[in-house]
Formats: sequence, C-alpha cells, structure tokens
Amino acid sequence: MNTRHLHFISYFLLLLLLAGSCSDINSHPQLWQFLLDLLVSTNNRLIHWTDYEFEFRISRPVEVAQLWGKFTNTPSFDYEQLVATITSYFREGILSQAQDRKLTFKFEGQVKEYARMRRLQMTNIHPEEDSEVVVVVE
Repeated sequence: MNTRHLHFISYFLLLLLLAGSCSDINSHPQLWQFLLDLLVSTNNRLIHWTDYEFEFRISRPVEVAQLWGKFTNTPSFDYEQLVATITSYFREGILSQAQDRKLTFKFEGQVKEYARMRRLQMTNIHPEEDSEVVVVVE
C-alpha cells in the first residue's frame, strides 16, 4: 500500500470521526459537511476552493456522489441526487449558486462561519501539508 492510499485511509477515518461530531438534529452527517470536509482536509481533484471567499467548485460531481454514497452506505446515490440535495441547500440558506458558473457554490449564513472555523482547524492540524491526494472511487 503506497503513501497516498494510507493518507486517503487516514483522511476517510478523519471524516468518520468528524461525522460523529456533527451537530445535526439526527446526528447524521450532512452532504454540505462532507463537501466542506473534502475541501479543508485534502488537496484533491474532486472539489476545490475558487479564488472567492467560501466559494468552491465540484470538479468531478459523479465521483463526489459515489464517494458520498459509500460514506453514507447509500451506494445508489448519484449525480442527480447530489444536485437535488445541493439545490435544497439553496432554500435553506446553506449554499448559494455562483452566478453563471456551473457546479460552483458558496457557503452562506451560519454555515459560512462553521466553514471558517473548519478551515482554521485544518490549517492548524496540517499547516505543512501541500501534497495532492488522488481519491479513487471504484
């Protein structure tokens, strides 16, 4: 097993721990939390921050949907469900759509403050980490 695989396994275990600390009413991780954790925990090809504050782009939405499906033990979760879930976050004030940019979103409201704290926490945990992690979804 190479270092990238070990790093990904460590990252996935971190996600499981973070999911356990989420403050959702039902104690279930939310997709927006998962997306934020992907953003702050790794430098990957699936999702990345843009040049605008708290704005991100999902580069590989099908793979993100598959990874979320595996994470939540919902293997049938797909691109359409990913988009539907994200769209529901618009109405809830959690995310907004970046104007004229496909698959680009911005954290809003109180979630923006949570995102700010998560970015600071992860910067303190991995300040020197700059390597790219390749996430493989089978």
